Amino acid sequence: MTFHPMIDPLYLGAVLVCALGLVAFRLIRARDLPGVLAWSARGLMVILVCGVLLRPGVPALTQTLPAPQTDVFLIVDTTASSAAEDGPDGITRLSQIQTDVAALVGQLAGARFELITFSRGAAISVPLTSDTASLMTAIGILQTEVSGYAKGSSIGIAAELLRDQLRSANAATPDRARAAYYFGDGEQTAPTTPESFADSAQYLGGGSVFGYGTATGGQMIANAGRTADGNPGAYIVDQGTGVAALSRIDPANLGTIATGLGVPLDIRDNGADIEAGEIHGTTVSGDGELSRTGFTEFYWIPSIGLVGLLAVECGVLISALMVSGPGRFRS
Repeated sequence: MTFHPMIDPLYLGAVLVCALGLVAFRLIRARDLPGVLAWSARGLMVILVCGVLLRPGVPALTQTLPAPQTDVFLIVDTTASSAAEDGPDGITRLSQIQTDVAALVGQLAGARFELITFSRGAAISVPLTSDTASLMTAIGILQTEVSGYAKGSSIGIAAELLRDQLRSANAATPDRARAAYYFGDGEQTAPTTPESFADSAQYLGGGSVFGYGTATGGQMIANAGRTADGNPGAYIVDQGTGVAALSRIDPANLGTIATGLGVPLDIRDNGADIEAGEIHGTTVSGDGELSRTGFTEFYWIPSIGLVGLLAVECGVLISALMVSGPGRFRS
């Protein structure tokens, strides 16, 4: 049994001694059984209050797991096509990606993560960190690029940034394994050939390319903020036809990215659980603790007795007031 006092034990002890001294004095002066019982109950309440304030408890039994020595790089497509509504039950591709990333991070608990997003350009949204809470916050607030600025994008625009980040991480901690996971639809809308990810393969021990979208395609809500009346923006329009544009998955392009990275391709159209797969070269270290020893508190036990005694005290007080009320307020 251990204690986590809410106030300094010296102050608590002084209050306990004074309060019990007062109770003892009143017990000595009590002339009848009801008085003895009342002050005995108040003395017990003092003891119970001190029991609550001491916060008794025992350390919780937890399992300490070694942290995998792995750096994980997440490359997420935030181009306008990620707003296409052809995911399961009509959700957007980006919403599906956010769900999958959360599941993937859970499978790789203890690793360090870096989030790279790309649209017209590529940027590091979350630097390499083991703080998964911050990572998931960043993932949860991801939005597609502002549609008015979308002039075509390349599915390989993040290749150079990923290579440089992998190279730097390898130079700083060569003993750690590394994996890259690419999330996108493979739709190349820039008039150029997609950049190659092949230069990154030498640093990787695992990863996957996850593909989103359908062959029939989906319409895309324009990211133009919300209108004054609170309604979402309209669908992106194909300037050539004047009707809502469709975005379609391109498995061939995604396959090329997977080949360049040296990782498998997984088209996310069957509702199966996402799999991180094996990461070669991953070791574990006791330096990184995945679980912490908790503390099971028992302050609620004296609290129950305290509430019961307070209820009795209040009942006695209310009864006394009701009995003495007519005489006290008689004119």
